[in-house]
Amino acid sequence: MAQSRHRHKHAHPHAHPPHPSPGSRQQAKRKAVTIMMIFLGVLGLFVAYVSAGPELLWLTLGTIAGVVAGYFVGRSMDKAAAK
Repeated sequence: MAQSRHRHKHAHPHAHPPHPSPGSRQQAKRKAVTIMMIFLGVLGLFVAYVSAGPELLWLTLGTIAGVVAGYFVGRSMDKAAAK
């Protein structure tokens, strides 16, 4: 038998995907922190090498400064992505 065009279709409840576990979401949140710490740490090492040469003290300080800067930059990126 023909169906009327004016008849409303039935709403079917759709299954929603399960929420991610807290551990996996935390890891996804901190992904930019890790990447930026590594990237800016290597960049700090390079800048220290170019400016001071192969002095171990300055290479170490440049790397530490890059890692700290990378932590804060990555954290702000993660906060912006979470919004």
